[in-house]
Amino acid sequence: MVVANSPLFDSAAAFSPDGHWIAYVEYLGPQSTLYVQPFPGPDPKVTVASGALTPVWSRTSNELYFVKGATLMAVSFETKAGFRPSRPRKVLDVDFQVTSAGSLANFDVHPDIERFVVVKNSSPDSITELNVVLNWFEELKRLVPTE
Repeated sequence: MVVANSPLFDSAAAFSPDGHWIAYVEYLGPQSTLYVQPFPGPDPKVTVASGALTPVWSRTSNELYFVKGATLMAVSFETKAGFRPSRPRKVLDVDFQVTSAGSLANFDVHPDIERFVVVKNSSPDSITELNVVLNWFEELKRLVPTE
């Protein structure tokens, strides 16, 4: 089943958590556009944002995140009468690590929609690390007792 078929190429396809929608980026020359269309169809695609890369769906809310330049953006959406996105809004500015043609997500959103993990640009001489801190509140209580 062909879902998208632009004259140049499409990439970064991602199913919505309910499996009823596909977000993808279509490239026409140097310009990219983020679209969403129903799966398996037959309704037409809906334009979400131009200049957008790497769509990532929230797993717990009606939000779709994407990268535009050095900014993490989001749209809220309704799906009762087709896919209807809100106007894109800025979530945060980040110097994202750019992946080949923007086809691989370089960020993810936590289910609580308040935390993100982001792969940032780094200089070739720096050491790249990912630090994940678990049970930090327990460590804080141990270091700073409240009694």
